[in-house]
Formats: sequence, structure tokens, C-alpha cells
Amino acid sequence: MNISKRGFTLIELLVVIAIIAILAAILFPVFARAREKARQSTCISNQRQIAASVQMYAQDHEETMPGSSTVWRDINADAQILQCPTAGKSLAVAYTYDAASCSNVALGSIPDPVATWLTADGDTSGIAYRHTNKTIKSFVDGHVTIVSAVATGPSWTGADDATTQKVGTTQMVVWKSSGGTFTVSSPIAVDILVVAGGGGGGSSAPNENPSAGGGAGGLIYKAATNLSPGTYNVVVGAGGTGGLTNYCYGTNGGDSTFGTLLTAIGGGGGAYGKNGTPLQGASGGSGGGNARQYSAAGGTGQQSSSASGGFGNNGGKSVGSTCAGGGGGSGLVGGDSTASSAGDGGDGKDYSSVFGTAVGASGWFAGGGGGGARDSSTDGVGKAGGGSGGLAGTGRNAVANTGSGGGGIRLSAVTGAGGNGGSGIVIVRFVTSQ
Repeated sequence: MNISKRGFTLIELLVVIAIIAILAAILFPVFARAREKARQSTCISNQRQIAASVQMYAQDHEETMPGSSTVWRDINADAQILQCPTAGKSLAVAYTYDAASCSNVALGSIPDPVATWLTADGDTSGIAYRHTNKTIKSFVDGHVTIVSAVATGPSWTGADDATTQKVGTTQMVVWKSSGGTFTVSSPIAVDILVVAGGGGGGSSAPNENPSAGGGAGGLIYKAATNLSPGTYNVVVGAGGTGGLTNYCYGTNGGDSTFGTLLTAIGGGGGAYGKNGTPLQGASGGSGGGNARQYSAAGGTGQQSSSASGGFGNNGGKSVGSTCAGGGGGSGLVGGDSTASSAGDGGDGKDYSSVFGTAVGASGWFAGGGGGGARDSSTDGVGKAGGGSGGLAGTGRNAVANTGSGGGGIRLSAVTGAGGNGGSGIVIVRFVTSQ
């Protein structure tokens, strides 16, 4: 009688392989945790023996514990006792000693032996949380326990202490005069405002046409931005300098940055006017753009008669012997000039409802454009922090930490300097756990 032999089909084989893979995926983490538990048990045993050895040493040395530089030699422990199985054999001594509290200290002088740790996982650089984000510590009284890592919130350097504040669980960090860093140890959602420096106003020359107001610095406001762990460098842009001599441009404002994540571009410097040249009635650079989401460049003053301001065409247009205002924040345009009036600076974005009094003003506008000037007794107004056009040969300075443009200069019998642009600011706000 013939008996046919039947093998596995391909589908049956694949099903068995899939079942084995699923079981392996389930069991491997279990095995890994079991192995780590075994290593923890060994580490606990090691540190309990080390603590006992330190106590015996103290009994033989007038109740004084060993010094930090000789502790591992003094307790005469076996080499295996000094090695943590999780750290491997690369470290001859895988534990750190509490030198600040225990080195050459008498046992009786320690006020709370139960709370004073003696040894812990680590090395000469400090404590290590190598057991699934935990460390094992022994204490002066001899007990050993597993301690979880303490979650820490963000830290920072260089912030302005006077305006960095905490209300309830909301922390606000403000950089006003200089940059610094913002360090995040775990992912966190933050609100960020970055304002660049405003451009300086242009200068005037005797019996020549007036100069333009500087443009506002770029603005970025990002709500609920998720920051990854790391250190973010903070740069606060300086305000541009007003033109100082005959026919002198104001300089551009400095960029403000938050790491590589956000960059706000400084406002363009105002240009000057001069009879018989293409620079007559030049406009200041613009600022702003969409202030809530994107960075907008502040362009340089346009070097042509009746020209618009810089990036985004948000500076006003100049006509004849008058000068327009620089563009404002939030995409608001600077005023056009006419034959009988100077252009006002564009309004800034009102952030007082968003960030309260963080910059020391109850109503705060970031990024107002500098006012233009004309050859009469009327000057263009610098809106919301921007410097006004100068009546007496000096353009008015913008308000600090607003990113606003400096004022331009009207015609006068003497050379007049343009107003300085306002410096920028960076603000970070987040909710703390405490």
C-alpha cells in the first residue's frame, strides 16, 4: 500500500513564523526587564556591602568615615563589589561617594543619617541614572533604596530679572538687553515672541529735503510651539543707529533669534533726501509681515524718488520734498506722504493682551514704524513706539525693546541726526509643573 507524505504549505509556514515573531515581540521586553531587575538586585547588594564596609572602617578610625580620595582603597572591597552590572566592566569603580557630606566626617556629626546618602550609581562626574532612569543609593544608616530621576523644568541664562516673572503656574522669561540661553530637558510647549531691532532714521543736511523714518523690526509670535530637549541660543537685536552726518542712512536694526527655530529680521534704516538726486524722498525699510506666524524682513530704504519701503512694500511712499514713515509690525503700512504732509509710521502689533506687562508697559505695541518728516512745522508721527520726525534737526528715538523705527528729520538750517531704532526683545512663556 502506497502512503503519500504531505509537507507544510507555504501559508502554514508563514503563519507559524508570524506567531513566533509576535511572541518574541511580547516576551523580549519582559526578559529585558527581568534581566535589569536582576542587575538592580546585584547593585543593591553591592552598595549594601560598601555601606557596611564604610561603617566598619569608621569603627576602626574613631568613628570617622574615609576620605573621598581614598575611600575605595580604604574599605578594601573586592573588585566585583565596586562594579555595577548595568554599567559593565568598563568602569573599575561604578559608584560615586558623597564627598560633601561624608568625606573624613565623624558619624556622630551627621544630623540625619537616614536622609544622607553615602554612595550611588555614578563615577567621578556625579550620579548616574542608569537603571531605567533610576539610580541606587546607599545611606549612612546602612539602608539602600532605588531613587527615580527628578524631572527638571527649563533653565535659562541672560534673562532680564526685573521682568522675568512667574504668576501661578505660568512662567515668563524675558530677554531685553542681551542674549542668553534657554535649556529644555524634556519636551515642552511654549509661547514665543521674537522682535528684531528697528532701523534708524536717516539724517538731513542743511537746506536739503528731509529724511525718512526707519522701518520696524520683523516680528514672530508662535503659540504652543513644542520644543525638543536641548539648548537654544537667544539673541536680542539692537536698534539701528540714526544717520549722523550729511546725507547719511540710518543703519539696519539687528536680527533677533531663538535658536535656529525663529529668526526676526531687523528693520531697514531710513534713507535721506537730497535735491536733484534719485534719493529725494526715499522711504524707510518696512517691517512686520504677518506678525503671528512668519518672520518678515525689514528692507533697506529704497534709493529712488517716490519709492515704496522695503520688504512687503509696507513703508509709505514719498512725494516731492516729503518723506514717508517706515512700515509697522503686523503688516500695517507706513503712511504715504503728500505735498503737504509727512507720512506717519505704521502701527505696531499690540501684545499687551498676550504678554501683559512683561516689558514694563500696560499697553505695549511691538514694531511701530518711525515717522517721516517734511519741510514745515509738521512731522510724521511714529506710531505705537516709533520715533517721530524731528522738528529741530533731530529725529526722535524709538522706545527701547519694541523693535520700532527711529524718526526721520525735517528740513532745517543745520545737519540733523536721525533717531535711533528701538531694540528688540525675546519672550518665552510656559506652564510649569509647580
